[in-house]
Amino acid sequence: MNYQWWLYLLYAIGLLMALGPSYIHPDEHFQCIEILVMQFTKIKGTVPWEFDPNFAARSYVPLLLIYGPLFTILKAFPSVHNNPILILYLMRLQNYLMTVLCCHFIIPKLVRSDRKTVQSIKKILILTSYVTWTYQTHTFSNSVETLILMTSITLMESIVDEKNIEENNYRKSILLGFTFSLGVFNRVTFPAFVLLPCLIIFWKFYRIHRRSFTLLSLSFLFSSYLFVLIDTYIFNCGKGFVFAPWNNLKYNLNVQNLQLHGLHPRYTHLLVNLPQILGPVLVLAILSGYKLDKLSTYAIVSGVLFLSLFQHQELRFLIPLVPLFVTNLNWTPMSSTLVNGTLFKGAWFLFNIIMGFIMGISHQGGIVQFLGDYSNSHTEPMGVHIWWKTYSPPTWMYMNDSLTISSVVDLQNGVESIEEIAFDVGLHHVIDLKGSDLPLLKETVKRLRLNGIETPLILITSDSMMSQLKKLMRDETIKLVPNRHYSFHLDLDHFDFNDFTTFKTGLTAYSIE
Repeated sequence: MNYQWWLYLLYAIGLLMALGPSYIHPDEHFQCIEILVMQFTKIKGTVPWEFDPNFAARSYVPLLLIYGPLFTILKAFPSVHNNPILILYLMRLQNYLMTVLCCHFIIPKLVRSDRKTVQSIKKILILTSYVTWTYQTHTFSNSVETLILMTSITLMESIVDEKNIEENNYRKSILLGFTFSLGVFNRVTFPAFVLLPCLIIFWKFYRIHRRSFTLLSLSFLFSSYLFVLIDTYIFNCGKGFVFAPWNNLKYNLNVQNLQLHGLHPRYTHLLVNLPQILGPVLVLAILSGYKLDKLSTYAIVSGVLFLSLFQHQELRFLIPLVPLFVTNLNWTPMSSTLVNGTLFKGAWFLFNIIMGFIMGISHQGGIVQFLGDYSNSHTEPMGVHIWWKTYSPPTWMYMNDSLTISSVVDLQNGVESIEEIAFDVGLHHVIDLKGSDLPLLKETVKRLRLNGIETPLILITSDSMMSQLKKLMRDETIKLVPNRHYSFHLDLDHFDFNDFTTFKTGLTAYSIE
């Protein structure tokens, strides 16, 4: 099979993973699709704190720029526009196509100094990475950040190329100013990746070519001003101009705020997250080393260094670096020997197939499958849906303009409370109990009944909670009747080695009778 056919096969595998039902992290829904669907339709959903006008900590601009055209087109097709599973998969398909285009047009510019064979190997490594298949195709701001970073680094390296360094470069400087601004408004972490490369390009190019630097600065300022105006108009909070990246940075500089999201040791990115996203390529990186004359090397150092200063360190924060870790490898004869060896090929294949299946197909996948089926098949009025021991349900997928959303409240002493749940609402009501203990679930059911709720009560939970459900059913007033089951659902959050039923896969929706 020649190289071109291998590429087609890899594209097909990537597409299969991209269109899997997995649910990697709540942010892929609540910081993206949830907001967009509420903007373009009349449905009710969950507004995350970042998009609360009181915080205004995330910009609408990148969402509207990247996904707005798709939603505008979908409005012309009501049957699709009201189908949540189609919306979800179309957005993932768009992200996958953008990633493939990046691999086709941008990656070759980053590896053009390598031999053709090495270029092909590096491209295949990127296309066969589970990060490309899963994280990059899901609707994370980190996925968009990858594309913006690749574009920015490519522009910067072309500007400081020895053939061009003696001349002003107005067009690319204007474009670079725009990408910098878009990167900052997309994620406040973006400057961490480009800080060191910016210092280098300033010293090599912009300190000499002042006009180009002026155009870059004006482009950045004008783009940022335009983005601020758009956010100010949409948030409409009556507090003057809204500068979302600054609001986000202020929030994240407060350690007490970060504690709400989880604190990690500062070595987490380096010693835990990098091995998870690179797998066997980490061995290749250690043995091969990196090209010290490339800006992309300093983007890697800059990103890991500055992101490690913050104590909230999630794996997905590093996914923009995955292509750079591969493209900038200093290829040596040892690199070729390792990559062509059976051991590396087998390890790379197994690592990515296993991680791709987990993160692309099965991780919390029953949630998306249930909501897709329910929104397309239910005919009776919606009653109360109680979600327990799962990720928060993406409420936009109900496509319901009468939805009431309730949730447990985390008190300061770590105790969870159900006092803010609207127990008197029996129709179109979603209750998210998150990871609360069994007594709160039991109390929730009893209080709904005490308020005379007779509409269908549905409990959706992971099969890993089977032993807990058996305890619940010891109460003779509560009977659980399974009516929907999904096998591809992996709960990684509640493993208990004292109870091996917690390793069971699957998600089941029960009628509470």
